[in-house]
Amino acid sequence: VASGNLLAALGPGLAHCRELWNLDLSDNRLENLDGLESFLALGTLNLSHNRLIFREVRKLAALNILEAYFEGNPELTRERNPHQYRKKVLLSVPNLWVLDGDYISLNQKRHSIAGWKLTAERDYPSEDASLVTESTKRRSRRPSSARHG
Repeated sequence: VASGNLLAALGPGLAHCRELWNLDLSDNRLENLDGLESFLALGTLNLSHNRLIFREVRKLAALNILEAYFEGNPELTRERNPHQYRKKVLLSVPNLWVLDGDYISLNQKRHSIAGWKLTAERDYPSEDASLVTESTKRRSRRPSSARHG
């Protein structure tokens, strides 16, 4: 637990904590998540009440996370529509099962993935194109006759 310690960044030693399963970094001043992308999976990740932006949250895209909390990050939760916030988090962290205490349904995951595929080029900078799934890339390379046949 590193909650409420006014941390502005994570130390490089965090990457060596391979047995870490529950990580509470809430109520700090975190602006970047460097070091967390080295984990394969986390049970609980609490990043609520920090100073995160979606570019940082996207660093968690490859992690399998059972439960994560991002509420209270002004830039993340400024959306007036809470569904947009959930959708953006799901687009950023596709292997997440519970967001801010609410289960993510399979239907929500499917809609987020479909939404990402349709809007990735328009809504996200080119450096984020790596979040497009390999299956999408393969489908886009097929000849048009194969797609309609």
